[in-house]
Amino acid sequence: DPDANQRSGGAAVRPAGATARASVGSNTENPRFALLFDCDGVIVETEELHRKAYNASFKHFGLVIPGKGKVEWSVEYYDVLANTVGGGKPKMRYHFDNNGWPSFFGGSKVPRTDEEKTKMVDSLQDMKTEFYKDIVESQAIARPGVLRLIDEAIAAPDIAVGICSAATKEGFLKVVNSIVGPDRLSRLDVVMAGGDGTKKKP
Repeated sequence: DPDANQRSGGAAVRPAGATARASVGSNTENPRFALLFDCDGVIVETEELHRKAYNASFKHFGLVIPGKGKVEWSVEYYDVLANTVGGGKPKMRYHFDNNGWPSFFGGSKVPRTDEEKTKMVDSLQDMKTEFYKDIVESQAIARPGVLRLIDEAIAAPDIAVGICSAATKEGFLKVVNSIVGPDRLSRLDVVMAGGDGTKKKP
């Protein structure tokens, strides 16, 4: 209705039961506080799932850095990488810029131009997302107590609640729709994924 639209500043408010899309609304009329949840490592312990999906993508394409061998991210390295660079494509660019750009399937041709590098990263990210969605289906669970905390915050009349992530939108929405659930998501004030903002962390 017009009054609801005015309260939301003109942004669409998602109906109950709607599947989440990255969006900004306002289900909290006069918030005094805001509680924003990251997805990976906060709502769901997914960092290890992301790492497995990246390595699966690297293996699928047979990535080899000349003189250094195959590309594979260890648990320790990925922990540092995840806390240094936001977003999947920037992570790969950061890694390859600092360690050398790889070739596909152990070949001798490595990307030289920015266009070639972008094409490689895009292909790797697309495949990584497919692996990630499969892994999430079988392995992702909510961290203890987090859904109860979200419900308590939603029920508070003066707290705006949202989920924000630098993760790729398709993988992010797969997780939150599966773990948080459409009904709970419909009552949030904001749901944003990587690509919805102009700047990623840090």
